[in-house]
Amino acid sequence: GLCIVRVHKFLPAMRRSIATTQRLCLTALVVAVVSFQGRVGAQNMSVSQPCLIPDAVPFPIWPTQVGGPGNGSVAPGFYSPNINESDYRTWIQVCPEQPNCTVTRLLGRACASPQGLYEPTICPDKYYCPDYKTMLPCPAGSYCPMGSFAPRPCSSLSICPEKSDSERYMAAILIIGLFDVIVLGLWLAWKLWSRRKHRNYASEIKVVDKSKLLEQSSVDLCDGFARSRGSLKPFEFEFNNLSLELPAKKKKILEAVTGKIEPGTVTAILGPSGAGKTSFLNTLMGKVDSSWKRGGALQINGDEAEMTNFKKLIGYVPQDDVMHRELNVWQNLKFSAEMRLPSTWTAEQRECHVEAVLHALHLTDVKYTRIGDEAERGVSGGQRKRVNIGIELAAAPLALFLDEPTSGLDATNAKEVCATLENVATATKITVVMVLHQPRPEIWNALHSILLLAPGGRTVYQGPQKLCQRYFEKHLGVAFAPIENPADVIMDAIAKDGTRYADIWAQGGPDNVKELAARTLAVDPADSTPPERKSGKKKRKNQKKDQDSMAVEMQNVVFDRAGGIEVSRLDPKLIARDASTRGAGFFKQIWLSFERSIKQQLINITSLLFENGLAVLAGLIIGYAADGAYRGQWIAPYTLVSPAPFETLLPQRGMYINFAIGLAAASAGVRTFGEEKIIYWREAASGHNKLSYYLGVSLAALPRIFLASLHFSALYMVISQPYTAFGELLAVIGLVWFCVYGMSAALSMLVPREDAPLIAVVATLVAGVLCGYANSIPVGLQYLSYARWANEALYFKESLPFTHVMQVKFSADIFDYKLDWFTQDLIIILSMGIIFRIAAFLFMVLRHRDKQR
Repeated sequence: GLCIVRVHKFLPAMRRSIATTQRLCLTALVVAVVSFQGRVGAQNMSVSQPCLIPDAVPFPIWPTQVGGPGNGSVAPGFYSPNINESDYRTWIQVCPEQPNCTVTRLLGRACASPQGLYEPTICPDKYYCPDYKTMLPCPAGSYCPMGSFAPRPCSSLSICPEKSDSERYMAAILIIGLFDVIVLGLWLAWKLWSRRKHRNYASEIKVVDKSKLLEQSSVDLCDGFARSRGSLKPFEFEFNNLSLELPAKKKKILEAVTGKIEPGTVTAILGPSGAGKTSFLNTLMGKVDSSWKRGGALQINGDEAEMTNFKKLIGYVPQDDVMHRELNVWQNLKFSAEMRLPSTWTAEQRECHVEAVLHALHLTDVKYTRIGDEAERGVSGGQRKRVNIGIELAAAPLALFLDEPTSGLDATNAKEVCATLENVATATKITVVMVLHQPRPEIWNALHSILLLAPGGRTVYQGPQKLCQRYFEKHLGVAFAPIENPADVIMDAIAKDGTRYADIWAQGGPDNVKELAARTLAVDPADSTPPERKSGKKKRKNQKKDQDSMAVEMQNVVFDRAGGIEVSRLDPKLIARDASTRGAGFFKQIWLSFERSIKQQLINITSLLFENGLAVLAGLIIGYAADGAYRGQWIAPYTLVSPAPFETLLPQRGMYINFAIGLAAASAGVRTFGEEKIIYWREAASGHNKLSYYLGVSLAALPRIFLASLHFSALYMVISQPYTAFGELLAVIGLVWFCVYGMSAALSMLVPREDAPLIAVVATLVAGVLCGYANSIPVGLQYLSYARWANEALYFKESLPFTHVMQVKFSADIFDYKLDWFTQDLIIILSMGIIFRIAAFLFMVLRHRDKQR
């Protein structure tokens, strides 16, 4: 007991277990007893004194206790040159140890010399012992770990000078250098090709006749929409008593909104703040939370249907500019066209359609300009807003819904965006519905029909824009000054007295609008402007000039459309057939998502270099920290002269490796999906296959994982010089990196974007602690960590060279590690990485489902 207390007090930093300390003290006790007994009979011995301690009597070990080669005198890997096999008096003997040898063994090292003439010791590192009498220095080109009975040849391209105890595998540096050259070469080639392509386009666009090009692009745009529509007719939407209520607060957001949206027109949803404009748009499209109470009915071309059933045929432009900012204008639009246009289109037809969209949106001058963000400047705000619209137009939808497309824009850019939408709707005959806030007069005049909402989501007016001002003057008593913007006057009036206006509309507003329309057509089909605002002969002449076109427009918007756009009832089979041909196939969508993700990585090459730099730094630090080989207890009967074992060395080293990988890879794993969740929501709502997107992005992350793990493994291999082969080490490190990426991706789907990196790092640290190093943690909990299985695999490979001289299995049992389970360990780690990714996919699909509709 005194021995145990003193050992723990003397060596607290060695983290000895009680069992290990007991074995050391019992060994010392046995030697002391034997020495005492030996002194009693020492006078009867006639041989010379064999021990270093004077008058000490050795403890003999008989051949049957050894089980070595030949007659069993000494086991392979041990050295005792003074033994004479023919003289039993010179067989293996254990002598009492000197005080300095005791301390050395307690520190885990073999004594400088045996304590007796016939006491065996292990063959030291840097030497090999072909037999127990011979010790030779390890030759150049080989390495000799402790207990070697033959030199181990070094691999090609390894540095192994004479007296090497491990090989320095320099081929690892050559491998990462080769891969770095390949990656940088591909990046430079892609960069040069892109620049040459951009320069050629810039030179071509200068010499082309822009008027003819614009005329041709308009034809191509109309042809593209007509080809995309196929046998389907334009969509007409009619909503009746549409309502929305928040059950938790019993608050009505929309109340009995009724109206009709015609194809080939631009319909604006207007109202003051809190009127429920965006809520109406989301309710119409089926994007509201499922826990909210929705009422009313929606008819599409006369048949009751849900908008979510036509997500491949309908475009939705969110208020925020949701797109990949690192890609350029062409890449964003081209991806949308490839993913969503009918699969029957040729590549040439898709490119022609995208070019037409670029011309229609006036984006040809910035075709190859990066979108940019707050950190890196790209296109302007107005151009980015048009790109946001172009992503949907590139898919040639039958209807287009926009949530405040002019928000954040100045008056000029807002005007250009609305003028473009009006031109597209007129030319392609698609239905355009958008939420607006305080439009300027030019935008107001470009609108075809209006839906005005009062606070509380009640209808104030729904009908032609040309009749809106007259309705407010005649039926609501609102006065308009000649120089005022009608939209501003109307918004101010609704903000002050919206409830009364909604009541008036509910009592007969639609009939009043029809009456106004009939009077307008009867008196002057072209004149819907109040008489008091007319002035001058020139103005009346200009208004008379467009008499016929305005009359036709009024007939199309207000009355049954005998000569307007043909609208047919929905045919479910026809809809299903056309929807099935919309969009790329499953495997092509995987490829397109993979290709786009690879382009993002090439564009953000600095991020890739930074991640690999972190891997190099982590490999260097852990390589220098991983000092020393496996130290176990010597096999019996040499346990009596064995240094104190250090069983925790390899598990501790494995824990550090897992910590380093977690710190280097967790943040990068979060960015795989966490940075583009909003983009995924938009694309899923437009009909992209969710699994195809997920697989494509996941596959694109594999080269990144491989490069990072390769850099870490190479530097760790060169500095630490482990006994694990480079390919086996890379397999373990790569799979751990794969698991960290998967776990980080799963966490990024559950927590807010700004918190995900920190939480992912903490999660990897917890996983590293469960590697088996801490015996106090339940084994069942450790089995849930990928780090535990990685440690088991590395423990087996690092202890393998010592199985013939040390009790490796005894040490492995302390940590519940299984030997010779390397392949199974790799399979388990791979399985965990796949499980993490399955969980991430389920979290991605099941969370925020309302945003994916």
